[in-house]
Amino acid sequence: MSSRVFFKSDTYDPSTELPLYVLDTTNFPSLSNERQIAQLAERLVSQMPAEEHCLALFAGGFCDHDNDQVTSFKMPLNLVKLFNLIPSQNKRYLFKVYLVHGSNWIVKSVVDFFKRFWNFTRQIVYCENMSILAQHIDITKIPISLTCYLVDKIVYGNDRIILNRQFPKIYGMPLNLSHGLAFKQFSKIYNNLFSYMTTKHLDKQLTPEEWLILIKGGQLKHETLVAVEIFSDALSRDQRLRLSDFSFVEHYLILERFIAQLSESEQPLIPLDVLTKYNYDFSRLEDLNTALGELLSFKYPVSRRPALKSLQNSTPILNVQRLSYDNSYILVKLLVLMRRIAIKLSHEETEPHAKNIAQMKERQNLRLILSFTKILYNERADQELDSGFDSLFKFLCSFFRNYDKVLVNGHQLKDFENRISMDDILNFEKKQVTDSPMERKIAYKVRKTEPPTPPVARKAKDRKPQIEVDESFEDFVFESEKEKISDKLRNELLRPSEQLTSKLVKYTEKDLLFQQSQQKIRDAPGKFRVARGRNVSRLTQLYEQKLLGTI
Repeated sequence: MSSRVFFKSDTYDPSTELPLYVLDTTNFPSLSNERQIAQLAERLVSQMPAEEHCLALFAGGFCDHDNDQVTSFKMPLNLVKLFNLIPSQNKRYLFKVYLVHGSNWIVKSVVDFFKRFWNFTRQIVYCENMSILAQHIDITKIPISLTCYLVDKIVYGNDRIILNRQFPKIYGMPLNLSHGLAFKQFSKIYNNLFSYMTTKHLDKQLTPEEWLILIKGGQLKHETLVAVEIFSDALSRDQRLRLSDFSFVEHYLILERFIAQLSESEQPLIPLDVLTKYNYDFSRLEDLNTALGELLSFKYPVSRRPALKSLQNSTPILNVQRLSYDNSYILVKLLVLMRRIAIKLSHEETEPHAKNIAQMKERQNLRLILSFTKILYNERADQELDSGFDSLFKFLCSFFRNYDKVLVNGHQLKDFENRISMDDILNFEKKQVTDSPMERKIAYKVRKTEPPTPPVARKAKDRKPQIEVDESFEDFVFESEKEKISDKLRNELLRPSEQLTSKLVKYTEKDLLFQQSQQKIRDAPGKFRVARGRNVSRLTQLYEQKLLGTI
């Protein structure tokens, strides 16, 4: 018998302090005749424990919800027949039964009748839904199937499972060990997505409709929407889960929720000021590596300093309390995962009837990068709305195009292509990837102490500054007559750059018109207060129009 049908949970019954076993009837095979019921009873008996225990019986598999009177009576009778076939020596170890989703009048009437008929003196606790069950036992320790959740939500109208305790927030929180629950749940989702795409028998092709959801946020089917809500609620209360019940798309939508809500916070994964601080030309590998290094080294202050938590649980592992933290580890892992998704997209068919396959793949790749830009974008009222979005989009385009050439403190990105774990975190820390390239350059260029300056002859006007130049950063020489960034760099919204591909060059005039229209809005007092979702959606739509118009 599958371990999903009958299993021992990691919790116990508080009133008796006996171990709690679970019988999930939604995973039962078809029981259309007496022979099948007898075979199931035989397999069930072989797994029953020879010790006193309590049982949580999810009876949704024995309840018919189609209002057919014949099957409505037949299915509860099958449950009674099943228990009638269990020998009495096995039944005597059963101390208490929690009957979940079996509290409609038909099931209760049948069970109560045969309880008296068999002289079954054990206690039966009827729980109409999981919120009632949670009043008796700790359901978070039980890996409940998605089907049980659907029965609970749709049939019994339990929109949200209510517990009598609070859990830390997981969405919009920094994804590091100091926020143990958020980091643990994000790691589960990340590792499953990574395993989906790196394990051959798991890497199933997505349908065009599923890719549409990933790329453009297409309208979700009702069953997908319900599954994502159940998934999200379960993660928020630290519920044991059958992660295999949830699809690749449902995992991705949860990951997107983690990133999007963190992007809306005061401490986003990618602070746009870092990308707009210098006039980077992301088409140049040197600028791309420098910008990435600056993002990885950017630190946020820690106002509340909880003790660091372990990945598997919420117990402190270190007594160190940091004054600041960076997003370097999780940002590198996220960029690696996004690149994996881009590779998956390139190998699959999203537009079966496309005439030009190459153009179709290029168009979908740009759409995917736009979707990444949308969830990573952090809008603030005091920043240039379109310039921040534009810089982030161009950074991601260049990053994926130069993925094999990008270095993180001398390490190629393939060195970081693995699952999240404590060992991986420690190895990442050893690589020391959180030093700012710009700070290293300043420390290299500028002397820490200045000796007294001896008298010298007046310098000739054409004399070059006597500063040792690091050739790898020659465009960033300080105290020089050269500009801090290469002359080739321009504000791409105002003037096309020769470094951009022709597809991006063609739409810069539209960018200028959009920027001018936004400036008028900003000049009007009080009119800049608009919802983030509207702005980001408008920017995404604008870029998609520009990109599609050039391919």
